[in-house]
Amino acid sequence: MTFTHSLPAVGFSGLLKTWRVRRHLSQFDLSLEAGMSQRHISFLETGRSKPSRFSVAQLGEALQMPAAEIDAMLLSAGFAANSSNKRWGDETRNAVDLAIDHILKGHAPYPAIAIDRIWTLQKVNEPAAQFFAAFAAGDDDNLLRTLLTPGPIRSAIGNWDDVAKALFRLLEL
Repeated sequence: MTFTHSLPAVGFSGLLKTWRVRRHLSQFDLSLEAGMSQRHISFLETGRSKPSRFSVAQLGEALQMPAAEIDAMLLSAGFAANSSNKRWGDETRNAVDLAIDHILKGHAPYPAIAIDRIWTLQKVNEPAAQFFAAFAAGDDDNLLRTLLTPGPIRSAIGNWDDVAKALFRLLEL
């Protein structure tokens, strides 16, 4: 997965082009989705035009970008971010943890996991713990690395080619 904070600082025009290419859209397709001219998209990508706050929002919606990435585009265009990006307090964190635990428990008797944005296992329910123990999953907490590395879990997947294609499509987004 590629996130804006791991990309080189290329400014708004570079971020726009990166996201357009990532979504496999031509400038024309993006212009139709965002409701602006292809020429304006071209000018924004080359830095010949500066975006308005509204056009950044339109482009973010058309590109189906996460809110944090739209904030990064707003900042790179010289605008304030929409969200304050504050850390969660203890009360909010506890409520989220309880909700995640409730969802994982509700999936029993089927395995269920909670991962973060870089595929690190955060929580598992009891059936998932038994599943990973049965396959001697190892000490690596990163599920993506565990799936892509040859080993007991990967060899147990009967339709590995289909799973690998789905994983790569997911990572491409």
